[in-house]
Amino acid sequence: MKDTGAGPMGARPGGAVAISMAWCAVLLIAACGHEGDRKASPPLPTATVKVEEARPDPATSAEDAPGTIRPVRSAILAAKVTGAVTEIDADPGRVVKREEVLARIDDREIRARLDSARATLEQASTDFTRYEKLHGERVVTAQEFEAARSRLRSAQAAVDETTSLLGYCSITAPFDGVVTRRFVQRGDLATPGRAIAEVEDPGALRLEAQVPESLMGRVRIGDTIAIAVDAARVTVPGKVGEIAPASDPASRTTLVKIDLPSNPALRSGMFGRARIPTDAAPSLRVPEAAVLARGQLDLVYVVRDGVAQLRIVRTGRREGGRVEILSGLDASEAVVVEGASALADGQAVVVH
Repeated sequence: MKDTGAGPMGARPGGAVAISMAWCAVLLIAACGHEGDRKASPPLPTATVKVEEARPDPATSAEDAPGTIRPVRSAILAAKVTGAVTEIDADPGRVVKREEVLARIDDREIRARLDSARATLEQASTDFTRYEKLHGERVVTAQEFEAARSRLRSAQAAVDETTSLLGYCSITAPFDGVVTRRFVQRGDLATPGRAIAEVEDPGALRLEAQVPESLMGRVRIGDTIAIAVDAARVTVPGKVGEIAPASDPASRTTLVKIDLPSNPALRSGMFGRARIPTDAAPSLRVPEAAVLARGQLDLVYVVRDGVAQLRIVRTGRREGGRVEILSGLDASEAVVVEGASALADGQAVVVH
């Protein structure tokens, strides 16, 4: 019988060809893949960066004493006489000048009393003039003359007192400032001691802080202390101007008043923290621009042998544009402070 090629021996040539073609395809794909990788990942260009040597800065550790910003000058204006409020011009926020009228109280009754007192004074003055002449002529006794003198003094005192009461009917600003609160409306009855308005001087502020007894040994009048106001996002130097002579036995703290510099971001009533210095200790610090945030990680680039190396660091306080490095970096290492955001780990760099 003729061999038709249908048996196992006949199948070998076709199978070898198929296997060879399969291997060729794999090699071709691999070659194409390597070529594609070379095209997709070209060598990184050399970057130009600016570096700064990480150095330990002499830093002062501090403890915070909470407090409230209050005006140095503040006054609650109250009535001294009884009467209806006829005028009130003390809206909160209004800027006022010293002696500017903020409110008026009905003064008709006091004016009537003043007219009566003046009439009595006029009569007493006439009587005294007459008695003075008669006493010189020895017509009246010295006792009668002194009685006339006393009536004149009493009448003058009544006029002076009523004139003062009339002045109390106008409520004026005691100094240049701004109205912060108004307590009455037009038509309300003003009585002695009832608050009319509150005025404060926003140009002179201070922090009133409760300092723990354990820190009072580090605070002296005239000392300069850093004041952090989170709401205003500022830290300003303050000068200790007043220390309470006694401590609070309940909280074991002492009231310290720290004068603040003029700053438009600060307002009365804001919360602030007085940073009382404690022990000085050097700490490693780098500029804020050198620290990159990636999720929950803080990173820096260190240049070594012309190559940028990525480092994970643990940071601490951020003050004055610098960041405290607690771990991950050694002193004297060159840290990229300009151009770090565009770098890749292992990229070649040139320092300028």
